[in-house]
This record gives sequence, structure tokens and C-alpha cells, in this order.
Amino acid sequence: MVDNDYFVYQLNSKLANDERIFKLSSKTQEKTTGIWSIVFIVNAELYDAYLDNKLKEKVKTIIREIMPASQEFKVGYEKTYTSEKYIKHLIYDYLYRYTPLLYPQVNNAPIKVNLDINVVRIEMILPPILCDHMHNTENCTKLTELLNSKIIEEVLLEFVPDENGDPEHNEYFTRRTTILSSGADFSIKTSPYKIIKQIINAVLHEPRVIKEVNRQESEMCSVAGAISHFKQFMRKTVPLPYFIFKLNDGTGEIQAKYFPKSEKQADLFSKYVGDGCLICVEGPIKWDDYSNSFCLIVYRAADCVLEEREEPKSEKKLEKREVPINYFLVFPQPYIDEIQLDIFKQGNASALSNTFKDDVVVFDFETTGLNAVECCIIEIGAVKITSGKIVETFWSFVKPFHPIPPNITKINSITNKDVAYAPEWKDILPDFYKFSFGSTLVAHNAGFDMAFLHNQSNPHGYFFDNPVIDTITLAKSKINLASYRLDVVLEHLGLHNAKAHRALHDAIATAKMYIVLSQMKKP
Repeated sequence: MVDNDYFVYQLNSKLANDERIFKLSSKTQEKTTGIWSIVFIVNAELYDAYLDNKLKEKVKTIIREIMPASQEFKVGYEKTYTSEKYIKHLIYDYLYRYTPLLYPQVNNAPIKVNLDINVVRIEMILPPILCDHMHNTENCTKLTELLNSKIIEEVLLEFVPDENGDPEHNEYFTRRTTILSSGADFSIKTSPYKIIKQIINAVLHEPRVIKEVNRQESEMCSVAGAISHFKQFMRKTVPLPYFIFKLNDGTGEIQAKYFPKSEKQADLFSKYVGDGCLICVEGPIKWDDYSNSFCLIVYRAADCVLEEREEPKSEKKLEKREVPINYFLVFPQPYIDEIQLDIFKQGNASALSNTFKDDVVVFDFETTGLNAVECCIIEIGAVKITSGKIVETFWSFVKPFHPIPPNITKINSITNKDVAYAPEWKDILPDFYKFSFGSTLVAHNAGFDMAFLHNQSNPHGYFFDNPVIDTITLAKSKINLASYRLDVVLEHLGLHNAKAHRALHDAIATAKMYIVLSQMKKP
């Protein structure tokens, strides 16, 4: 096979000036078939204006003349963009994929991009030790090669050490940071889940936000979230099971499949993974013809918990609302339950009260779907625990901003008629803010409910920065179950939920479960 420089020279020599719109991105030979795959990049504007079938056929004819007659090939074309935003995305994506251990330290590093006519000069400012590491591990060379395969112009990349003790450099660094203040917007967004225990192999990358990865194929990616639709099937070719489930992190949902290589892996996976569990998985994302959607093939898996992170500061600062003096729409109601009294008789009430030094509000949402960005709340139920006892309830239907899907009504029996005249969330919000102010928030699969609470409350100036406890995490620390779905944990503890999938009943059941689990000692 001819070398790349000679190949490009021969191609350009046979093209007219206005036809030389290509740059060779890659030229690789498939191991199984021996077919050469040749990919060109074309500026997006030129791609749409000049790259027609006639020019493609001409390129194919020229390549046939250049290549040996015995070698088969196929030609592909990709659009490219010489923009600062696109270049930064390529850099952050490379760092996420190939330097997973360093990525948390470099994902917000300032980047300067100078766009000239034929050259793109890039400088990335890093602490000196990281700067040396990137050069010593040849990441500078590899990243430069990647950028040159994706950008029409020649790319010159340099990692610049951040010398904190140099006043002149600090002035330059400050000026550069000001110019690139929005640079972090192009970084790879990761979700707030913290790995606590590896289950299958070792997850290397920080989990990415699902809504950014569930619409395209990827060589390797990590995501985390709550599991639903967990199913196990037997394979036809080998006596081993495989698992299919969905993951939701509050921003989106993705299907995942796991094919264990041994009975030990299968037993380990089924022991720790099930509906309601929080899990981080890693593997390639491929198009799945069976489900007609993108699917993550699990190579690695880990148990995880929701980690509270400081929200990034917005350029437009919203004024934080004061706690209302009075309730206006939803008034808390007293709660009395003889079963609750029995719980305290069986346990040490004084010791239990010490566990609940501050008020606790256990809450649950019923929603129109799993995506906290696109879906909305249709019912809220909450209870307040004071000194270890449930003392008040808070409940209301919520009028959604779109119709309730039929599949949701089948689950919770809430119809569009039920919520037609209900108050909107923005009107209920001040009352719930008052009800929960100063309390610890508790929920089963808290990441799901907190995503809805933040997404639909923050724009109105109500910021719920309360401490948060996830009863799934609490249950995992106290009892060993195959699944940590609410109904499974309740049954194990001998508790009953009068009406599952209704917000107030789920909140009451979760509160009783939380009280019982708080009394138990870790195994």
C-alpha cells in the first residue's frame, strides 16, 4: 500500500483546484476482510456545496488508479468544523477516553485556540506535573494526531505549565482565563455518582451524563443511574444467562446489556444488581437492531451512590427566595398511626430520638416519565419525621405541562382528569419549600426525585440545598438483598405499603422503612 503522503499527492494532482476540498483523515486495513477503509474530512460548508456524487465517483476512480489492483477499498466522508467549540470538544473527549484517572484534574483546564488561515495553534494550561506527564506519556503527540485527523487545517498543540509563582505568567493566565471563561462549557459533562464498590472488573472513567451519550455510538463510555426494567434471560449457545436493563440518571435513559463470561460473574452481577439499584457501568455504546435504540454493552460494573456536588455558577444569578411565613395552597395534615406507635414500643425510643436530632422530610414524586428535563411532576407526597416519629403529611396532585402518557397511568392510576384542575408546581413549590426547610431530605432512589426537584424548582428561585439521604444506599449498608426496590425492602422488613406507586403512600412507607433501618446495626 502506498504511503499517505504519496497517496494524497497523487489524489490532489488529478483533481482540479476547486475540487481539492478533502483532507485524509484515516487509511486503515480491516483485519478480517483485508479491505482498506479510506476516510476524508471535508469542511461542513464545502461538503454541502460541492461534494456531490459526481465528485465522489471521480475520487473513487483516482484512488483505483493509485491503489494496487489486488486491493479492495471503500471511501467515506465526514463533515468537520474549524471552530473553537468543536476543537475543545475533541480535546476534552480525548482526555476523557484516554486519561480517565487524570480527567477530573484537567477537564476545566483553560484552553487557548488561535485560528489562522492554514494553521490552528492550541495551548492548554496545566499544572507543571501534569504538563510533564502529558508529554512523557506521548499524549501530546497522540492528541495532535487525533486533531489533525479531524480538522482541515494543520494543528499545533502545546501543553503549557501553570507556573503559579511567576507574576508575569499569572497576569497572562488571568487574561487567558478571562478570554476563555466559557471553556468549561465544552468539557465532557459527568454525572454526580460516586463509585463505592467494584462489582465486575474495574470501572475506570467518570460516568457521563446519559442525555449526551445515548444518541450516538461510542468506543468506550461510563454512565451511572438507577436501574429499571431489569430482566434475566438464558443464552441459546452457552449455559449462561444475560441481563438487560435500563439506566436513568435524571437527564436521560439508556438500555444496557451484560453478557457474563462465567457463572461466577453471573451470580455476582445478579446479587448486587436489580431494579432500584444505583450502578455505574462501562463499555461501548452500539446500535441495537432488536430494541431499535442505542445500547451500552457492559464490560465493567460498580456499585455507586449519589454524590452531592456544588452546582456551577450561572452568569445570570437567580435571587434566592425567602421561606414563606404562611402556607397558601397545600396545608400539612397531622399523622396518627397505631402501627407507628408499636414500632417505638419495640425499640429504644430515646436512642431512636437521638438519631433524629433534626427534622426529616421523606418525599416521593409521581411523574410523567423518567427524564427530569423533559418530563414533569404530577403528584407529590411527603411526611415529616420529628424526634423519630411521623408527625405531618404533605400531599397534592400537580398539573403537568403536557398530557400524562397512557403507560404512566397504568402504573400509578393517575389520569389527566385527576390533574386537570390541580395547581401547577410553581404554585405548590413555596409550600413544600416551607414544609422541608431546615430538614434532611430522604427518598428511595433519591437521585431520581432530587433531579426533578432541582430542575423544576431552581428556575423559580427555590434551591433545595438540604442534606439528602437515599434509602437504597442505607438499605444496602444494613441488609443484603437481591433487589432494593421499595416493595422488596418493605417486605423484608415486614412493612406494608397500602397503595404502591402513589406519592403519599410511598412516602409513608419509605419513612417507616427509614425509621426501622436507622435502628438496625451494620452487619
